[in-house]
Amino acid sequence: MPAAMDRQRHRELLGRTSMAKKLKSAFVDNLYECYECGSYDWIELHHIFGGSNRKHSEECGYILPLCHRCHNEPPNGVHHNKAKRREYQRMAQEHFEIDHTRTEFILLFGRNYLDMEDI
Repeated sequence: MPAAMDRQRHRELLGRTSMAKKLKSAFVDNLYECYECGSYDWIELHHIFGGSNRKHSEECGYILPLCHRCHNEPPNGVHHNKAKRREYQRMAQEHFEIDHTRTEFILLFGRNYLDMEDI
């Protein structure tokens, strides 16, 4: 059963299901190429704002295609690299603030990433 679930998740990430086909990125047109290294292998979709903000990331297009190494492998994968994670969060906030206010961003995503000094 877990192997079947893994295959299903991989199909979703590759855009072979209706859910993944609806996802779009505000930053790239090609969801099959790693945003970081350009690889086409083992692509996973990274939600820039996860957890309770995952749906907001999807609605705003704050999704990046990353190969597994750039996404979830230490030490440089975004889930293990706070500086890279903050870089993406700041990039998304700057994009959001093109058409919206900072207050609207904070109300939606819960904090201001542009003024954070925690890197």
